[in-house]
Amino acid sequence: MQRILLAALLVLVLASMLACSEDGPAPTAEETARIQLLLKQLGDEDFAAREAATAELKKLAPKAMKELEKAAKSGDIEIQKRATKLVPFGYAWKDERIWKASMAKAWPEALKEGKLAGPLLGALAFGKDALKQAPATDASAVEHLVGDGPIEPEGEEGEVRTTEVWIPRMQRVDGHWDALQCGAQYRADLEQTALALLSIISAGHTEKGGRYKVNVQRAVKYLIDCQREDGAIVNPGWNEVDGVAHELAALALCEAAGMGGMPTTIAAAQKATDYSIQKHQCVDDAGTFGFGREVRSKTPDLLTTTLAATHLKSAKITGKLKIDPAGFEGIIRFLDKVEDKERKTYRLVPGGKSSPEAAFIACVARQFLGWKRGDLTPYLEKAVPEFKGPSTGKEDSDVLINWLGTLSLFHQGGDLWKDWNQKMKASLVEAQRKDGAIGSWDPSGQWSGAGRVFATSLNVLCLSVYYRSGQVLLSK
Repeated sequence: MQRILLAALLVLVLASMLACSEDGPAPTAEETARIQLLLKQLGDEDFAAREAATAELKKLAPKAMKELEKAAKSGDIEIQKRATKLVPFGYAWKDERIWKASMAKAWPEALKEGKLAGPLLGALAFGKDALKQAPATDASAVEHLVGDGPIEPEGEEGEVRTTEVWIPRMQRVDGHWDALQCGAQYRADLEQTALALLSIISAGHTEKGGRYKVNVQRAVKYLIDCQREDGAIVNPGWNEVDGVAHELAALALCEAAGMGGMPTTIAAAQKATDYSIQKHQCVDDAGTFGFGREVRSKTPDLLTTTLAATHLKSAKITGKLKIDPAGFEGIIRFLDKVEDKERKTYRLVPGGKSSPEAAFIACVARQFLGWKRGDLTPYLEKAVPEFKGPSTGKEDSDVLINWLGTLSLFHQGGDLWKDWNQKMKASLVEAQRKDGAIGSWDPSGQWSGAGRVFATSLNVLCLSVYYRSGQVLLSK
C-alpha cells in the first residue's frame, strides 16, 4: 500500500511539474534573436556555417523548442532536416527534472526494500500520461534511421537504407537510439545508446571492421558528443550527471577503445575513466567509497558501483588507459560494507535489505576484482534458487538481473552455470519476436518501462556471453 501511495504521489508531482513548465525554459529576448538567426543559418550555402549553427542550436535546443518544431516543417529541405535532428535535444530539460524528482522519491525506498525498480532508465511505472510519453513507433514510420548493412551513406546528411536487423536498423543517423520511439517511459537516449553499442560490439563489430562498423562509429561519436570537458558523459541538455548513465557510456567507450584502438575513442575513454575516479566516486573520511547516482553522493549503491567496477576493469584490460588504483580500492571498501557474510548474501546499500539480485550484482564486481570462485560459490548457490528466473517476456521477469546473473554464473562455471544457461536460452529463444519488430524482445516485467532497446540489448548480451572471449563483460 505504501508503494502504491508513493507512486500515486509521484505521478501528481510530475504532472504538476510538467503542467507548470510544459513549454520549457523561456528564452531571453537576446536568445530569441540569436535562435532566429541560427535557424536561418541552417540553410546557409556554406557547409561550415550550417555545421556551426547546428552545434550552437544543439545547446540552445531546450529554449528553442517551438522554433525548432516550426523549422522542422520548413520548405527549405536543409533547414527541415537539420531542425528535425535537433528537436530531440529540446526534450531533455524535462527529463532532468523528472529524474531528480524520481531519485528523491523512489530510488532510496526501492534500494532499502532490496529492489531495483527505481527510476533507472525511465523504468519506474509512474504513469505514461503524466510523462506525456511519445508512443512506441514501428521502425517503418521513423525517419532518418540507420540500416543494418552493408552500410552505405547516401547524401551529405548520411541517410542510409533500412533493412531487417532490429538494433542496427533502429539507430538514428546521429548515432543514438531514441528511447521514446522504442517504448521507454521517458528519454534516456544516452543509457540506451550505450547498451545498444555494447550489444553490437559483443558480436565482434568495431570501429575498424565488421558488418556494423558504421553503426559502431556513429554510436561512439554520439557518446563523445555527450561528453563534457571534465569527462562526464551526460544526456543531451542535462546539467546533472547520472552515475548509471555515465558508467554505461564509459564502459561502452572503453570496450570500443579496446576493440578498435581508435585514438579519439581512447582519449574519450580516458577522460571518462578519470572523471569516474577523481570526481564522481564517493569519498568519506577514510577515503574513496564506491559510486552513487549523483556526484560525490553520500549514499553509494551497489548497482552503480558494480557498473563502475565493470567500466574500470574494461579500461584496464584495454592496455591503453591509465587507471588510478583508488577507484578499485573504493569499490572494495563499499562491497565489504554491503556484504552479509553470515547469511552469504549482499545488500543494495549498507544497512538495506538483502536479496538474490544484490548477490548477483556484487558477485560480478567481486569477479572483476579478482575474487576466487570458491569464495563466491556459497553466495551464488543461495541466490540462484531464490531468484525468479532467468526468464523474459513474463510479468515477473527481470531482464537486468538476467544479464548480471548470466555474467556472474558464466564466470563461476559448473552446474550452477549449466542449469542457468539452459533456462536462459530457452526463455530468450521463445520470447524473441518472430514478426513485427523481428529479432527484438518485447519489454516485460518490472523493466517494461525501459523500452525495447533496453530489453533487446540486454538479452543480446546474455546470449553472446560465450562468444566474447576477449571482451571484459564476457570473459575476465
